[in-house]
Amino acid sequence: MNIVIIGPTLLTKACIEEIAKQHNILALFTLDEISGSKKSRYTTFFDQAEKYNFKIYQVKKVNTPEIISLIKSLNPNLIIEAGWSEIIPKEILEIPEKGIIGIHGAILPDIKGGASMNWALIRGEEEWGVTLYYLVEKVDEGDIISTKKFKITLEDDIETVHFKSDLASAELLKENLHLIEQNKEPRIQQNPLQGIKLPQRKPEDSRINWNKSTLEIYNWIRAQTHPFPGAFTFFKEKKLYIWKAHYEEYPEREFKPGQIIEINEHGIKVKTLNNSILLKRLNFENEPEQLAYDFALRNKLKIGDSFV
Repeated sequence: MNIVIIGPTLLTKACIEEIAKQHNILALFTLDEISGSKKSRYTTFFDQAEKYNFKIYQVKKVNTPEIISLIKSLNPNLIIEAGWSEIIPKEILEIPEKGIIGIHGAILPDIKGGASMNWALIRGEEEWGVTLYYLVEKVDEGDIISTKKFKITLEDDIETVHFKSDLASAELLKENLHLIEQNKEPRIQQNPLQGIKLPQRKPEDSRINWNKSTLEIYNWIRAQTHPFPGAFTFFKEKKLYIWKAHYEEYPEREFKPGQIIEINEHGIKVKTLNNSILLKRLNFENEPEQLAYDFALRNKLKIGDSFV
């Protein structure tokens, strides 16, 4: 098949490696580098374009008459969307004879909406997955081709969960592209009333609530660490980002949630609603990231100080 790909992320890159083994990639539509710098997991594709001989078009959006006309002129058999946030318009959906397939970062029809893998960690999920499905005008409602699940452990963070998702997505393409080419792929119609829709997330949604349990705060931090904007709190009215923490279960009753219990070479121990959590890496806004112990010494933190 002759395929056009739409996507700007590391997921897109993993999918390209699998697609190129079986089919001809005509072109990739990705974000320009200014727009891409604002998107988590953004990457460039010049190495793959040279290796697999396809054109790269760096754009702000695909929903413009010029881009729609360009995609039509390429005459692809199939379009694959992987990691693109903009809704694909009807004019593009109708171009390829075999339609447009996409990767959804959760199991459809159970989980719809955005920031799905961030939510998987926030919710403390132990199993997650991805779905290969057909795009239609209504978001996340097209026919399902196939799904693939993977495990999430307490040691995972948003970066490792995304890498697991990338691998599962590439495997779905490997297993199904030849079926799509032969018009033999499964097509499972969704019930629009089934499942839940997770809300999109913004950086300002990531403030830590210290009146949560240790596990909830640990999940909150690991769900939003690099390459995402990060969970944050405030110390003496300065915004403080927490990038890494260690999950502990040590009851502490003498302190209030958010108060510093202990400072040592392992980090900064902070009271939670039920126990404590050990902060490992952090930084004030617009300052370099540091080990928590070094940060505490440099900023003269002491026992009893509070994060809010």
